[in-house]
Amino acid sequence: MRADISEGLPGVPLELRFVVVDQTAMPFAGALVDVWHCDARGVYSGFAGQGDNGDIDARGRSFLRGRQATDRNGVAAFRTIYPGWHAGRTAHIHFKIWNGERTVLTSQLFLPDALSEYLYSQQDAYLRTRLRDTLNSTDAVALQAGNSVVGSVREEREQYVLTLAVAVDRSGRPSGDAADAATSGAAANALRLDIDSPERRQALVPGLRR
Repeated sequence: MRADISEGLPGVPLELRFVVVDQTAMPFAGALVDVWHCDARGVYSGFAGQGDNGDIDARGRSFLRGRQATDRNGVAAFRTIYPGWHAGRTAHIHFKIWNGERTVLTSQLFLPDALSEYLYSQQDAYLRTRLRDTLNSTDAVALQAGNSVVGSVREEREQYVLTLAVAVDRSGRPSGDAADAATSGAAANALRLDIDSPERRQALVPGLRR
C-alpha cells in the first residue's frame, strides 16, 4: 500500500491516476488498484534475465509496483516514472482492480506512441542501443484491448499526468481477461518496423501521409 512506487529510479516523473466507477457510473470508493510496470530500461522488479543482454537480475526488488485504495471520488493516484519498453511490446502499464478479495478487472494501460518515441530518443534514462520494435498499432495486446485503455496525458511543469477512467462491475462476474490472454502471443504477432520506414511514421502519427 503506497502512492510513491518510483523508489528513486531515473526517468521522467509521471503521476498515474485511475478514476474508477462501477456499473451504475457511480464513483467506486474503496476499490483497490494494483499497478506494475517496467523501468526506463524495460526491466521489471522481481525477475532475473532481463535487459537487452539478459544480464539484469531484479529478483527481490519491488520498484514500480504498488497498491492504493480509491477515495470517495473513485480516484487512486501513484507517483512513478514514465515506463520504458521491452522487446515485443509497446509501452504499457499493468493494472488490476479489486473489490475486497475479488478481482473485478485485470488489464493494461497504453501510452501515446508519439510521446513515448520522443522521450525514448531524447531522455538519457531511456536511451538504448536498440530501437523499440513494437508500437501501439502493432502490439497484439493493445490491438485487442482497443482505445478504451489508452490513457489521457497532460503535461505539467515538472511531470506528466496520465489518467485513465475505468468502469468495472462490482460483482466481478468473469468475462475473460483478454489483454492478459493475448500477452503470450504478442511478441510473435508484432510487426517489426524499421526506424525510418513509412509504416513506422504512419503508426506514430495517425493520418500522416506516407
